Amino acid sequence: MGDRRHSWSLVASALGVTGWWWLRHHRSAAVRVWAAGAGDVLRAGPLQVRVFGTGESVILLLHGIIASGDSFGAGYDDLGRSAHVVVPDLLGFGGSMDTAGPFDGAAHVAALDAALAQLDLDQQPTTVLGHSMGGVLAIRWAAANPDRTKAVVTV
Repeated sequence: MGDRRHSWSLVASALGVTGWWWLRHHRSAAVRVWAAGAGDVLRAGPLQVRVFGTGESVILLLHGIIASGDSFGAGYDDLGRSAHVVVPDLLGFGGSMDTAGPFDGAAHVAALDAALAQLDLDQQPTTVLGHSMGGVLAIRWAAANPDRTKAVVTV
């Protein structure tokens, strides 16, 4: 009987901490001012992507682990004034969760290449920005595509 009570108290504690974090998170100023980004959401190759903007070059925004392309909200919309902006949900995340693995670096690079090709943006000079895991993928993508990489930014 004591083990069962101990288990329930651990569950209750975990739920309490989770509830506290959720409440603090959703009341934070940063979360309250966040707004979804501009653009059209569509399927390009194996990835769901959001695309907006115009210009000769491409800006590819890669999210971190435990995130999606939604990480790049309206605060990034100004980038579309001078470039095509492509914000994918990487393999296994967000709108690309339905894609079968593997999800190694090579698979992500191939998926990004396929998406850019389907969008007819595979020949434009590309700046790739990646946050966390997306930073590692940005470096891998640039190494596989040196002829069209304009810049790499990792955060």
